[in-house]
Amino acid sequence: YELIDGFKRLRACRELGFLTIQVRVLSVGERPAKAAILELNWKAGSIRELEEALILQSLHREDKLSQVEIALLVRRHKSWVCRRIALVERLCDEVLDHLKLGLIGPGQGRQLIRLPRGNQAKALETILKHGLCCRETERLVALLLERPRWAHDSLLHLPLEILDDRS
Repeated sequence: YELIDGFKRLRACRELGFLTIQVRVLSVGERPAKAAILELNWKAGSIRELEEALILQSLHREDKLSQVEIALLVRRHKSWVCRRIALVERLCDEVLDHLKLGLIGPGQGRQLIRLPRGNQAKALETILKHGLCCRETERLVALLLERPRWAHDSLLHLPLEILDDRS
């Protein structure tokens, strides 16, 4: 048997000296077990977007399922699956590390996906330096996408247009 959910509950029962614990045994393969992890944690409200993304990426890369097949397996829309996987695969390592540590939110990560990977670290630096919220991050990314490349350094150094909106 392999435990796929209830790690905290099991640990608490052991610490309290329980000799038995009620469990639900699922006779499923690896793919449905991964889907069950998502389902069980959605019901408990205890899973973060990044964790969802990592499970979906595993189904896509390791189990070789298409995004359509994953969407059917987890009963979500293909675009939802695509956005979650992009959260892991289209972010540069530095941004992904900050997301994993909770130093930026998933909304900021979704905005940074819109930038080329090579530009994400500088944008991240600006977000952290100025404490930009998700909406401000969205505005920064939009400005970076619409402005010529030569204007990016001044915008990233001191994003006045975004910071002025705070007052």
